[in-house]
Amino acid sequence: MKYANGFALLLSLLLAHTSTSTSIPDPDWPQWHGPNRTAISTETGLQKTWPAAGPPVVWSITGLGEGYGSVAIKGDRIFVQGVKANQSSVFSLNRADGKTVWDGVTNPQAVKAIQSMKAGDRVFIYHSGGVTAIVGVATVAKGGRPDPKSPKSAVADLQFLMKLDPPTTLHDVKGSGLFEQFALVRQSRLSTMEVPEEFVKWMRARYPESKF
Repeated sequence: MKYANGFALLLSLLLAHTSTSTSIPDPDWPQWHGPNRTAISTETGLQKTWPAAGPPVVWSITGLGEGYGSVAIKGDRIFVQGVKANQSSVFSLNRADGKTVWDGVTNPQAVKAIQSMKAGDRVFIYHSGGVTAIVGVATVAKGGRPDPKSPKSAVADLQFLMKLDPPTTLHDVKGSGLFEQFALVRQSRLSTMEVPEEFVKWMRARYPESKF
């Protein structure tokens, strides 16, 4: 099977673990309404008023959907919820620049796929909650490299590119009868995989107005 250069697919089920303790001596904001669920920060030396032009914008991100809750912050990660097409997702973002860091993968086949990612490559985002489907496309901002937290894993930084509407469901892929050897069909729970060149062409034909 010939694989497309610069294309991969990853499963987008991201879970944020937060403590349920009522008192947490932690400078982060690891749960709803902060460390002690009081919506009061324990930091000191904060400004009492905003500048006339507002606070400086460090970074911004779009495409996460509608959200009505506060973020959770732990270490170098920000977790935020978004709702798109009646489906709720949790996004894990890099605190410094808003990019998504994809980590926690240890399956050798999936790790190999992450290691092969290069900056500028495209990634199909596959949602495994509810109706399993390819829901969007991301760009690799920083290529695959060893995970400093685990010798068995690899990481890559991703930047959201676009939503695919309507999504392409796993049922659609199987129903085409064209991709019986594709890992998405044979191993649909594999978190990250290389994408066949024929599949990329098929997806582009499904979304002729989208440039990916």
